[in-house]
Amino acid sequence: MLKRQKPNGIPENEFREKLKSLYEFLNPKWVKKQKSSNSIFTELMKREDTLASVELFVIASAVDKFRKKGLYGEWLKEYLKLIKLRKSTDIVSRTFEITSAAMFDYEGQKVTLCDTGHPGFDFNIHLGEKKINVSCKKLLVSNAEKEFTKQCDEIYEFILEKMKELQINAIQIILIHAPEKTVELTDLKLGIYRSLAHFKHYLGTDVIYELNGCIIKISKIEVDNPEYCIFPHKQSLIFLSLKEYGQEEQKRFEDLFRRAAKNVKKHSEEINENNINMIMIGLPPSISLKKAKNWLISKFENEHSSITTVLLSRTIPVYEKDLSSSFVQTEICFVPNPKAKVPIYDFMPEGKSLVAYVPYGRVTEEESKINLVISNKTNQTWSSPNYCVNSPLIDNMDLMT
Repeated sequence: MLKRQKPNGIPENEFREKLKSLYEFLNPKWVKKQKSSNSIFTELMKREDTLASVELFVIASAVDKFRKKGLYGEWLKEYLKLIKLRKSTDIVSRTFEITSAAMFDYEGQKVTLCDTGHPGFDFNIHLGEKKINVSCKKLLVSNAEKEFTKQCDEIYEFILEKMKELQINAIQIILIHAPEKTVELTDLKLGIYRSLAHFKHYLGTDVIYELNGCIIKISKIEVDNPEYCIFPHKQSLIFLSLKEYGQEEQKRFEDLFRRAAKNVKKHSEEINENNINMIMIGLPPSISLKKAKNWLISKFENEHSSITTVLLSRTIPVYEKDLSSSFVQTEICFVPNPKAKVPIYDFMPEGKSLVAYVPYGRVTEEESKINLVISNKTNQTWSSPNYCVNSPLIDNMDLMT
């Protein structure tokens, strides 16, 4: 685990020190015995790519921060127990809690972790005499999205196979799936094969094929410098598969909020100008902050007056606009409750705002866009608020997404 690729921007000594601390926390003997298939955490440890290193560094930094406080032995012991029990859902949820808590323990903001099993809340943010009680909830990637990703991987391999068979190279294939409709994989493959054959027969003329609401579009890769962008002896393919959010994604989000709000109301202390409640919801990369905010605003009721605000967040790997570098971005969105007993603006001390910090990457309230990159120019096609997009970069994030 210690011999891995270091992400750019992290000092070598700090990176190695944090990973060594996490290694000792987990127990070196236990780590050596693990196989990548044991759990989502061991899979992350066995990977040596940059994204895995970033995730482990962020987790290590959070664990190290609260270990040094010397007050959270039982909490960390329970976290370690969950990791070793290999319960993926619990591992993801508890990891989200500790990394979120660490994010707010910064710039004069003191964070205390609630005892394990504490009803209603996971940590508290202290601003002098004022306190924000935080309930952390993680919306996991849905089974429908997992199936979509699995299908995309299979289609990608199928396309490469048929491109070789038909001797086609340097093409772009875009699938736009119909909302609330499903095309059988066998039928979809047949439609793609027919489209490829048509493309070959008509000497590379663009093909648009419709199959039960699913649009298949095939075109040449248009580039400024073919020798640079296209492999002459290998297959070059841009494959993008998009599917609009289904109603089940909105329902999952609303159900999560409803359960969290009910729990907060049940276990809330008295709300006043020095004590408020906040729900923090971690989103998977495919669900945009803008879409989730719109879902949430319509759900605030009078019974939710004990909740001052909801903080939406998602962590996603992104590229700079000029493609010069990549990094991990934590995107946040505060959604104030218009029916709160104590509004957030009345609670915050004058001239101050809540500060968030991550040990790698950046925190922003600006939502990233999904762009289709063809050459050294970036042409925006679809933005994340509307579609679930299959992307190898996002698929490589395990715990933080």
